[in-house]
Amino acid sequence: MNVHTIDDTPEPHTPDSLFPNNWVSFHTDGSVVLYPMLAPNRRAERRNDVLEALSASHGFRIARVIDLTAHESRGKFLEGTGSLVLDRVHRVAYACISPRTDLDVLGD
Repeated sequence: MNVHTIDDTPEPHTPDSLFPNNWVSFHTDGSVVLYPMLAPNRRAERRNDVLEALSASHGFRIARVIDLTAHESRGKFLEGTGSLVLDRVHRVAYACISPRTDLDVLGD
């Protein structure tokens, strides 16, 4: 297994950024999903340079980006695989509805 690390930036201060699974997920078809985050300070963790580095330096194929972050402005959230359990084999997502997991976003 390969592990790729990308250093955090000093600014903005993102103390929880070691959990990128909340803001992004990668899928075998080349899709990347960007998730809407409940806490405003967690939203700053999303970094396009991370996606660019993974693609350019580590061979990740990004065929399309599904950006669900517009839901934040409507007070609806879905915090990635911190909020979901993905059964990739059977193409099923499991979730408990909560302030961090909105059914409307899950249906997108």
